[in-house]
Amino acid sequence: MRKLSLLVVMFLAVSMGYAQNNSSNTVELTPEMEKKEMKAVKKKVDKAEAEAKKERMEAAKLKKEAKLKKELKDREKAISKKEKEIKKLKEKLNKGIEKGTLAPVSITKMNEKILKAEKDLAKNQDRLQKLKRKL
Repeated sequence: MRKLSLLVVMFLAVSMGYAQNNSSNTVELTPEMEKKEMKAVKKKVDKAEAEAKKERMEAAKLKKEAKLKKELKDREKAISKKEKEIKKLKEKLNKGIEKGTLAPVSITKMNEKILKAEKDLAKNQDRLQKLKRKL
């Protein structure tokens, strides 16, 4: 009887140990499986990086376009301001010449101011054309 009980205890102990080993189902990764997993992870990371880069490029493009539009508006505003200034100077010069109140020195100074304003106007118009080409 003693031998039988010892045999039953041994049988139960062995069967429980065997059941625990099967239930854990630990899968050991082989080097090939590790390489495949690493490739899959790397592929996902590369894809995410490419998407982030694309978004950054898109944002930079929009920012650059907004900057160009603002600069375009500023140039147009500067051109209209210079045109008004030239018109005002010419009117003042003509009025002074008609009345005869301007000295010859004043006339030459006003003509120089008009020439300088026209030169600035031409420069701004060239810059405006370049900006329009960029857009």
